Amino acid sequence: LDAAPYGLVLPDAPLALPASGPRVGVSGPGGSGELFPWRFWVPGDPTVSPYRAHVARVRR
Repeated sequence: LDAAPYGLVLPDAPLALPASGPRVGVSGPGGSGELFPWRFWVPGDPTVSPYRAHVARVRR
C-alpha cells in the first residue's frame, strides 16, 4: 500500500486520542475495561456505536 500508485501520508499529530473500555458481551475478569481494555474508539466519531446495557428478555 505504500508503493506507486498509492502513498501513505501520516498527520504530524494524532487527530484525536483514542478512548478504551470493556469489550461488549464479555463477562468475568476479561470483561473488565480497566484490566483488559479490548475496545478502542475515537471519541465523538459518528460511526462508533454507543454502549447499550443488556436488557434481559422475559421467557414465556
